[in-house]
Amino acid sequence: MTASCGEQQSPTPPHSTEPDPDSVAIMAAIESLPRAWRDLVREFGWVIVRDMRLDGHHEAAKLREELDAWRERQQERWLAEIPYRRKVG
Repeated sequence: MTASCGEQQSPTPPHSTEPDPDSVAIMAAIESLPRAWRDLVREFGWVIVRDMRLDGHHEAAKLREELDAWRERQQERWLAEIPYRRKVG
């Protein structure tokens, strides 16, 4: 069911200019990491890298190999799902 044009929608709350305390803590944690780990965070995201570290991955180079392999498998799977049509003639 769609809202009619006559109905008033709630206004968007104003954007806070104060930094989110969680974001500040996350950025501090990322900046405290060695360069190889920060590079992984920039490429794969904080949640993935943080969780992989918590799961026992302690070498950034080995984790990069695993994440690169995972990404390659994902790309192959996504590409396999694309329906290609060949032009004849």
